Amino acid sequence: MGGLIGRAILGLQQIMTPLEQQTQEQAVGRPEQQDQTTGGEQILGVRRPDNQDQTTGKLDDMTLHSISAQIHAGEWRKLATRLGFSPAEISHFEANHSTDVVGQILDMLVSWRNKQADNVDQREALSKALREVRNTHLADELSEHCSSDVPSQDAVKHCAKEMKWFYSKRGGFVKMKPWLRDKKHIAVMYTKLKLLTGEEFTERELESYEDILLLQTREGDPIPIAVLSGLAGSGKTTLFDKIAYDWAVGSGQVLQKYKLVFLLKMFALEQGSDLTDAVFDQLLAEDTKMEQNALWSYIKTNPHQVLLLLDGFDELMTTSLDKSSFGSILKILNGKLCRGCTVLVSTRPSHFHRLVTEELVEEPFAHVRVMGFSGENIREYVKKFYSDKPDKAEGLIERIKTSNLLSTLAASPMLLLLMCLLWSDDSTLPETNVAPVPQSI
Repeated sequence: MGGLIGRAILGLQQIMTPLEQQTQEQAVGRPEQQDQTTGGEQILGVRRPDNQDQTTGKLDDMTLHSISAQIHAGEWRKLATRLGFSPAEISHFEANHSTDVVGQILDMLVSWRNKQADNVDQREALSKALREVRNTHLADELSEHCSSDVPSQDAVKHCAKEMKWFYSKRGGFVKMKPWLRDKKHIAVMYTKLKLLTGEEFTERELESYEDILLLQTREGDPIPIAVLSGLAGSGKTTLFDKIAYDWAVGSGQVLQKYKLVFLLKMFALEQGSDLTDAVFDQLLAEDTKMEQNALWSYIKTNPHQVLLLLDGFDELMTTSLDKSSFGSILKILNGKLCRGCTVLVSTRPSHFHRLVTEELVEEPFAHVRVMGFSGENIREYVKKFYSDKPDKAEGLIERIKTSNLLSTLAASPMLLLLMCLLWSDDSTLPETNVAPVPQSI
């Protein structure tokens, strides 16, 4: 979080004279500028309430210079166009600084800033423009150093801390025997699932769940929505638990770009459910001191920093959906709210076409099929289950190999767990009349 922008802001605060501070404070009372010329396109402006501190969200020359130095020479013209400058104006900036690219960019940014109305949050506006030209790294850094909403910044830190505790402590264990309090740590028991995406000739297997978060459209844009479909017991819920756990403990480079990861069980939701209500109900402590409005403010302002995991659309309490009654969760899913938020939603195949509709999930989205375990994964899981009894593990693996039926059933993580439990008692499984499997497991 301490990049060039942060150091520039800190340096400016340290060297600012009392007179400069007074001048900056006086700027709060200025009337709104009426300039609507190019270079000051107000569609990018994020306006703030009249009673909110107008000095927050402003961009000083030092910060703009730091930003200019981080923008690639080949991309600044696209940014200038997005900020409302014409080709002639861009050429003018180039002519004024013919051998100084940073100077060209700085001149453009200063010109844009000076044309913004006083109640425009310049940081958020520029961050949005940077994101739209795909400079997400700089946009994220700019957003992080935005002091326009201290309560929401505090809320996200507090929320992340609480959820990381919850995911790593309460959610970090897998129940091995449903009828007993017998659990094993998810980091020990989790076994890679077979994940397929694409259709027919374009079908391919993903190396890991992180690849889901890296899928792109033909144009190279990130795909914000992924539907994970799989039969009951195929591992969808455990996969989501593992994603949340990995984020909580700082594992996985791709996950660390998200400030917040919400894992919500859809059996506890209905179509009108609100996101922050669900977060407070399912994930946070009852005595949390976090302000719900501040959390929602952060989510709306920074949707690109939020990963939403919706587990079990087929279990949603509402059976007959009415778009006019959607709450914020389904509105995020259908793109009416918080565009840029990454959403993974799981469902059984029976509900796939109820989910992928004009009212909910439309293109572009990724369809990922959760296929359970491959032969190699079956072997790995059994060895993990019997980590202290290697002979018992090998016995079960050999037994599964003798039957096509057992091998097919073992691809389901839930059924393989049941096989392991049955084998634990007397090293037997139900007899089958199916020929042995020729392939090795």
